[in-house]
Amino acid sequence: MLNRMYSINSVLEKGLQASVIKNNIIQDNIANADTPDYQRKSVIFESKLAKEMEASKTSGVIDVRKIVPTVKSSPPRYRLDGNGVDINTEMVELYKNAVRYDMLISSVSNNIKKINLVLNK
Repeated sequence: MLNRMYSINSVLEKGLQASVIKNNIIQDNIANADTPDYQRKSVIFESKLAKEMEASKTSGVIDVRKIVPTVKSSPPRYRLDGNGVDINTEMVELYKNAVRYDMLISSVSNNIKKINLVLNK
């Protein structure tokens, strides 16, 4: 039971790391919203997590070393100055990321409480 709880904490830790990276990338995008030829950046994490979770169904083990967030640049889509940032999209992403981070922190806290409960019995 404790091994499963520690494993969950490892996955949550990766999620927190990805959330911090994503927050920094979004802030960079916002800061460069008016910079000509700036390519919007994004973080790839959720698809890697989903892939590893699917793989863990057969093995029963989640290899957190394979869940590494990566940064990807996107070519501009619609702006004449070559900038690929839409400030409204970035603000929504920033909010979503903040909510995700808060949820992950709450999950880690609850998991630690459960571990303490098991250890103190």
